[in-house]
Amino acid sequence: MIKKALILILSISLFASCTYRSLVNVQKPQGESVSITISDNNAKYDGELLTVADSALFLAYDAKLLKISLSKIKSVFVHGFDLTSQKIAVMIPLVLVDALMASELENSAWAVSFGALMPITVYTFITSGPKVSFSSPLDNGHIKKLNLYSRYPQGLSAEQWKKLLQFYAQEDFLTLSSVLK
Repeated sequence: MIKKALILILSISLFASCTYRSLVNVQKPQGESVSITISDNNAKYDGELLTVADSALFLAYDAKLLKISLSKIKSVFVHGFDLTSQKIAVMIPLVLVDALMASELENSAWAVSFGALMPITVYTFITSGPKVSFSSPLDNGHIKKLNLYSRYPQGLSAEQWKKLLQFYAQEDFLTLSSVLK
């Protein structure tokens, strides 16, 4: 019975750890969708993250290019990477099978250790993943991680910025004060 139970759990665990498709499209030609909260007034801006420089974050917001000073940002949340609900859905059958198998074991010490292993595994699986929420102050580590989600993680030259501004029919970047008017 124990041998069959272990084979079943191992099979389910291996099946759950494999996917037939990617949950996230990592080769998109645009930056990720982000929500930025401003510290002054708690205003929220949703848009495409273009890049993050040393002093400012650049966002495609409402078909315009917006430049936000890092000192004005309260928090940044990257959409599409918080897979907690999907992870929980995958783990529910495993937890149920684990509880069933632990109740079938005759050796109580083995059953307790076997039963304790699954919650630890579930917690680790659910809480792991990419960092998707950043709070101020945004330091160099935050900037590097945020740039991984941007369209231009390497930044742009002055000429490239000029062409992008022309594409958006702008002469300069919008700022928070010009957006609030």
